[in-house]
Amino acid sequence: MAIPLHKGKGLFSFQDNYRPISLLSPIAKIFEVVLFHKLGHLIEPKLCPQQHGFRKHHSTHTALSLFSQEVWSALDQPEGRVCAVFIDLKKAICSVQSEISLHKLIFRFGLPKGLVKVVRNFLSFRSFTIKIGTFFSKLYPEVNSVPQGSTLGPLLFSAFIDNISDCIDLPSLIYADDLVIYTHGPHLLISRLNSTLKRVHDWSVLNGIEINIEKNRVHGFSQKRIPPYFPQSKHQQL
Repeated sequence: MAIPLHKGKGLFSFQDNYRPISLLSPIAKIFEVVLFHKLGHLIEPKLCPQQHGFRKHHSTHTALSLFSQEVWSALDQPEGRVCAVFIDLKKAICSVQSEISLHKLIFRFGLPKGLVKVVRNFLSFRSFTIKIGTFFSKLYPEVNSVPQGSTLGPLLFSAFIDNISDCIDLPSLIYADDLVIYTHGPHLLISRLNSTLKRVHDWSVLNGIEINIEKNRVHGFSQKRIPPYFPQSKHQQL
């Protein structure tokens, strides 16, 4: 069963302003906890260090602290400047394709095929009903995504998105499905930033994830009151 939860902003009448929260049966929750502990110690140590979401000793505070430290360190240098691109992946958790996720569990994280088969069975042939107040919808098949609000969902999503770090050769930070890529110095490597953004876009297409154009932002940081000049390009705008 899924309950639509308002994100806290935007119109209540607009469906994109809600996220589905899964309510699982007690038996399914117990099975998830057992599977989570089995998978956790195999996946967690191999996650990229840029990921600060859904991990012990990591949070928005650790990501923000590292980013702030990088910005201030760059601004302390002569003619120091920072250009940062903030990228939001649209409904990323709901768009996870199970077969791609399972493939990564085997070939990126080296999980035993028998364990991956258990995960496949857990994710396969799922259906859900939507509950709004006292209303229950008909059953719908759940083709893609990992269950939101579940114990296992965040871990599987972290494993799915992990290889996005392979596309990035500049400083970056990830929190769940939010990403910031930045460059700094007196001579900003705008062309290198553009090529990195192009590779991130290619990754999103290959993995069936849509980049949320409306929420992407480019921010410049400088010692001067006048904003630094950052050349615009189609890749910066994605």
